[in-house]
Amino acid sequence: MRSVSSGTIYYYPEDMLGSSRTMVQAGQTGVCYDADFYPFGGERDVVSTCSQNYKFESKERDTETGNDDFGARYYSNRFGRWLSADWSAVPEPVPYADLTNPQTLNLYAMVHDNPETFADVDGHCWSWAEALCNYLRYGVWTSNKEYAQAVSELRWRSDYMANEAKSWGLMKRLQQSTLYTLYMNQAIGAAIGPKYAQRTFSLNFSDEGTFAGKSVAEVAQALRDGDMSPADVPIQYIIRDGNVLVLNTRSAQALTQAGIPPSQWNMVNMTGDVAAEARLTKQLEGNGLTSEGTSEVTPKGAAQEAPQEAPEIPILPEQE
Repeated sequence: MRSVSSGTIYYYPEDMLGSSRTMVQAGQTGVCYDADFYPFGGERDVVSTCSQNYKFESKERDTETGNDDFGARYYSNRFGRWLSADWSAVPEPVPYADLTNPQTLNLYAMVHDNPETFADVDGHCWSWAEALCNYLRYGVWTSNKEYAQAVSELRWRSDYMANEAKSWGLMKRLQQSTLYTLYMNQAIGAAIGPKYAQRTFSLNFSDEGTFAGKSVAEVAQALRDGDMSPADVPIQYIIRDGNVLVLNTRSAQALTQAGIPPSQWNMVNMTGDVAAEARLTKQLEGNGLTSEGTSEVTPKGAAQEAPQEAPEIPILPEQE
């Protein structure tokens, strides 16, 4: 929905790629704009009695040049190519390239030359962004590590775009969607597997906090009995080097003991929080772990099985 300077309100229905194919004025039953788009963005309008500048993938089309403003750079729907090469804030030989996919090596190509399936987010050919859009639209995902990278990048882009106060199409709409948080939590929960920043955990919670004075087993029982829900046990995590690492191990263990799968956990992204990042670093260093963390944790004080010694091999007497 968009209100123009005249005060008139228009509605912009979109297709699965975010293109605004029709436009309806509030209070009217007929469309004032109706068009189709060719795969690379060329417009074929049927009805056009009102001004419509937000077209291919909902990006603003310049009335003088006909090029589309994707935020990071301009796109020519006539040529099906970007007007400038892709770039990244951190210098890279081939920005955002996936060496397993030769199409990503072309820095002028539109979404790997497959615009009928994928939508570009804001002018960068990010494979993780395309995968995220795919997941939110169709429930299809790729790898856990790619998802972790997507969440980390998206969090950073979210802050940046909020400062810019500029709508960059699909990315901003995803962030404002109520389904966004749901899908994020489900996919992140499934992605973590889970991974921890420490090797052991205490059977009792600390004397401060939500579960002060309780044990992991007690919280797990409350979850099984329905006295608590997964939403009452938030799991803080940080994405570091593409790995999703849980900060509050005891809470995660309570959920695990209650038989609640990670896809149903209430995940809270603490990436970028100074205190949380310092806490994670301390946990990793104190446990001799890298940023990959560990998937196995044991309760403190748990008896460790002593390694079994190999049986002695009897030495037979020499035959005379």
